[in-house]
Amino acid sequence: MWRLFRRDSPLTYKGFCKIIPAMKEKRFEDALVQLEGIVEKLEGEDLSLEDSLKAFEEGVRLTRFCHKKLNEAEKKIEILMKDDEGNEKTEPFDFESTAE
Repeated sequence: MWRLFRRDSPLTYKGFCKIIPAMKEKRFEDALVQLEGIVEKLEGEDLSLEDSLKAFEEGVRLTRFCHKKLNEAEKKIEILMKDDEGNEKTEPFDFESTAE
């Protein structure tokens, strides 16, 4: 199983902290994978309190980033769902037709 912060990995907590400012360039999917790795790390290993707090802080940052990206996507969809006169048009989502 792949671990995000293996002790022998060049990607350590300190290294990961340097990546966070570049979140503007990050993709939602990449942030989600990193967030899942942090959750696995917190659930699966005995971390010190300090390491647990660092991982938690990174998780919060990633969660906020993902939430922001989802909100941006929702706004784009809302814009796309307006008619020529600027009125919102709504259509029920048909799950069965998209599942095929």
